[in-house]
Amino acid sequence: MFEVTGSIRSLLAAGVALFLLWGGVVYVVIRCVDTLPKAGRGSADPTGRPVRREPAALARPSAGAWTRRSAGNAHGTDLGRRGLLGLAGTTAVAALAGCSSDPNSVAAQAKAGDQKGYVSGDGSVETIRAADRAEPVTMSGELLDGAPWDITSTRGTVLVLNVWGSWCPPCVAEAPDLQKAWESVQEKSLPVQFMGIDFREEAARGAAFNKKYEITYPSLSDEAGVLILRLQGKAPTVPTTLVLDPKGRIAARVNGTVDSTTLAGLVDDVAAES
Repeated sequence: MFEVTGSIRSLLAAGVALFLLWGGVVYVVIRCVDTLPKAGRGSADPTGRPVRREPAALARPSAGAWTRRSAGNAHGTDLGRRGLLGLAGTTAVAALAGCSSDPNSVAAQAKAGDQKGYVSGDGSVETIRAADRAEPVTMSGELLDGAPWDITSTRGTVLVLNVWGSWCPPCVAEAPDLQKAWESVQEKSLPVQFMGIDFREEAARGAAFNKKYEITYPSLSDEAGVLILRLQGKAPTVPTTLVLDPKGRIAARVNGTVDSTTLAGLVDDVAAES
């Protein structure tokens, strides 16, 4: 009878541990999914369209993770039960830790629900070799003062495009650096032009901002939020700064706020290619 009772206890202990383990895994999966934005379970780009992001895969425990104990050894049964419960807790905690995210990541910002109205980048810099650059950017529209503008008028020069909005705090923060960089290229008489893209706001509001902060380079009005669709997917957040080569191809990008030193270095590198 002791042998039968011990076997039953061992089986019950293993069953309870399995239940707790997989219950913990299911809980972690739900938490992972919940770390993604509710709308479409993806992050959102500045135009409001969701971007699909898949939850991280969870590894199944190997069959060898379990250790059998003698049915007649009560002490061994107790140790096996504690070991199984510990393994279940460790697995769940490790999986949950893998689902944690940087609060400054695009996904975390999109899920935050703070209604700040923008998703900012981390300031990462991307440079693209000439051989790997895409086709020239095509774009036309109206400046904040209503004058027409076509990007083809800038061919043969380096063009800096900055996507911004006066409603975006990081854009406001970087404005003095952009103006400083613009004044620097003018003083050096470099073949470089600057153009802002005032994203998702009325032209009058953008013009008032430029006047207040003494921004002297022009900006396009993109109240409808359609001009950034011409930027080949390189402007997923606001602000974004792009440097185009004299052929009109995107040569460098800063995803987030940019400082004058970084921008000057990118402009000099692209200008030196010609």
